[in-house]
Amino acid sequence: MPYFGNWSSQEDMAKDFSNDYGQPLHVAMVADVVFAAYDIDGYEGDALVVYRDGTSLYEVHGSHCSCYGLEGQWEPEAVERDALLKRIEAAGDYGVAARFKEEIKQALSA
Repeated sequence: MPYFGNWSSQEDMAKDFSNDYGQPLHVAMVADVVFAAYDIDGYEGDALVVYRDGTSLYEVHGSHCSCYGLEGQWEPEAVERDALLKRIEAAGDYGVAARFKEEIKQALSA
């Protein structure tokens, strides 16, 4: 299962990335999720979603402080697998990329 941290399903992810009006993200948009995690430390949150659409790979980042959540931050960016792996490998000590480094690398290797 590709969901980690505070997410256990695509529905959880869709709800947290809802738009500014509270409407959930359309979950059919991301049918092939490779990795998805939302990590909350106190009141701060950090999220990373990696998914495939055909042969293309996309990533979505989201973060927030205590005032808000991930609402309205669904902005997919095309990414090359090797470039993403390089960034994940260089991740510091904080956030989703650091906490789930091995799980992300494993998911991208599949």
